[in-house]
Amino acid sequence: MDSIDVSFDPTFVYLLLVLFGAASLYQAFKAFRRYRSIRGAVATPERDRASGDATIVSGPVSVLESATPERDPPDAVSAVDYRPALFAWRIRRHSSSPGRRGSSTTETAEGGLAVGEFDIRHEGRYVRTDEDALAPELDDSTEPYDPFDDPALDLGDPTVDVRLGEPDPVTKILERFRLIGDRGLFGDPELGFSVGGNSATPDRYQAVVVENGDELSVEGTVREARDGPVLEPATETTPTVVAGELGERGSEYRSTAIRHAAHAVVLIALGLWLPTLF
Repeated sequence: MDSIDVSFDPTFVYLLLVLFGAASLYQAFKAFRRYRSIRGAVATPERDRASGDATIVSGPVSVLESATPERDPPDAVSAVDYRPALFAWRIRRHSSSPGRRGSSTTETAEGGLAVGEFDIRHEGRYVRTDEDALAPELDDSTEPYDPFDDPALDLGDPTVDVRLGEPDPVTKILERFRLIGDRGLFGDPELGFSVGGNSATPDRYQAVVVENGDELSVEGTVREARDGPVLEPATETTPTVVAGELGERGSEYRSTAIRHAAHAVVLIALGLWLPTLF
């Protein structure tokens, strides 16, 4: 019987290492960009505080009236007893680009930011927020609003991530090998899979919920009113809002950037060095 020669081309492995290294490098760039953004948010109020033009109110929130999102969340999210001050959500959808074979993208199909009525405990006193000032300013663009891409908000990564259907086979394999997912090496880079030009990847519902007692940092101007201090926007634009304490959030982004950059260097170096051994 003639033997069947099955050969394996290791070039695919080398390219895969470089590809994942590039993806990790991109994650490092995003984390570093957020770190610089938070540093800028801290520096600006400190520079203007002497003139009383701006400040950052930071502390745990006390919810007076819960935020209600425009669209009801999935059952898995609705079952959780939230009491949100802020409820940011979006639906991510994978789609193939028409007229370009093999080209696909993941984009936001819907999104919104619901703002409740709440105070922030700052330096021993409660500062009431201006609900209208925190609401996003939507333009007439046909693009859906994505609170995670809003430059005035820093919400971090979604803490709620629910698939609205079954994942595709490629995603299942990558999750099984712990390459993506919550415990994966690269997090969840929103990979998509198409069959015959139609996406086989289900939509994802993602959200961040700032609940009663959670830390929130908001840039603005504090005005003394009869019933207590009120935080108003420092400018005519939506103020900078950061979910969490500024110092801790900046340190998290810096550590994340360093970790992803280290992964990128190792993977790209392996992808370029291994071919020289064979």
